[in-house]
Amino acid sequence: MKQKVILKSLFVLGLMAVLHAQPSQWVDKLLMVRHSTGSTVPDYPGLMEVTGSAQVLIDEENSPQKGIPNLEDAPNFPISKRYLSMNMGYYWYDGILYTTASGSNERNEDGSQFLRWTIAKWEDEEWHCLGYMNTDIATMLMAIPCAEGRFIIFSNKNLKFENPSDRTPFYRASIPSGKNEFRLDSPIAHGMNEFPSFFSGQSLTNYFHCQIVMTDEYSTIIDGKTGLFWVFSLEKASLVKAGTIFKSITPEIVANNGYSVSPIFCIQPEKEGTVLMNTENEKVLTDGIGDYYDKLLATPNLSVEEILKLHTLRDEDIARQRPFIAWYRLYPENGRVEKLSMAPEGGIEIKEKGISFSFRPMLDGSVKMGNISSQLAQDSVKKREPKATDK
Repeated sequence: MKQKVILKSLFVLGLMAVLHAQPSQWVDKLLMVRHSTGSTVPDYPGLMEVTGSAQVLIDEENSPQKGIPNLEDAPNFPISKRYLSMNMGYYWYDGILYTTASGSNERNEDGSQFLRWTIAKWEDEEWHCLGYMNTDIATMLMAIPCAEGRFIIFSNKNLKFENPSDRTPFYRASIPSGKNEFRLDSPIAHGMNEFPSFFSGQSLTNYFHCQIVMTDEYSTIIDGKTGLFWVFSLEKASLVKAGTIFKSITPEIVANNGYSVSPIFCIQPEKEGTVLMNTENEKVLTDGIGDYYDKLLATPNLSVEEILKLHTLRDEDIARQRPFIAWYRLYPENGRVEKLSMAPEGGIEIKEKGISFSFRPMLDGSVKMGNISSQLAQDSVKKREPKATDK
């Protein structure tokens, strides 16, 4: 029984890391982050079984100032919770919070299955349904809010336009007046013709490795396995710049699903509108460190204890052979990427055991190391679990 609980916790945490791994976002002087709640797994205090989550606005002391419930927890929402269980991110734009969610497969009259993607907004302290978009069950997508009621749809598949030159994961979309179904208005060229393999297959992108960073005027999508990025204007719902973080990236590396170890640790928006990230040192990105452990982790019938131990050994080995951390700043208005000569105030440049590479941005441009969501979740667990003196 304990093994099943642990495996469930590992699965839930892994799924949360994939589906909900989104950078924070500035909302005036507060930071919007995801706050997961749950309880620790007995005998494994490093694991938490996630039971719920919400978006919270926190101050510089990481103190929650306002909470916004998840869409699937909204009372009186016209869509059943089972069809909203898979959430693809929350994005604040022009005073309103938007999200895209899907869930269990539905069936057409002919028996074929489809996914209904629901786009909703949080306004006047409640969730409102904006509209729907139906896709096949293998399609994943996110809707990024833009000016004048438009959206940029980011998908893992070519959704509508069949001309080979139009194959792209990006589209402009809108809701026609009086309708509730989203309309794909036009494709947005991906701007990455030098990496044809990235967009040639059935799945057009490393969709689950991408993170969306929202700033006041731009949305930046960064692929964490390759360092490829795209900057979009929220005012015009158009591509501003496509580029690369790392100079060493090649078509061959892209075709091989990126570097052997994910090079980007953490990506966060800065208050002034730039995007800050810390990464592996580019000089060691093609050295293959970690491949040995990847093969071991692929061994069937490993116990949970063996999996956790291998992950720990792998992380320690990589940290020992790759001790340095690099920092980059991206300027969305023109797509310029700057490698910083030193870490920002509060940041680290050498990996330290037990220190998270994640960070949160501060109002003054400094950073505070540590995973905000994890810290909030741990604080929640401490508040929920009884003290020894209460027993």
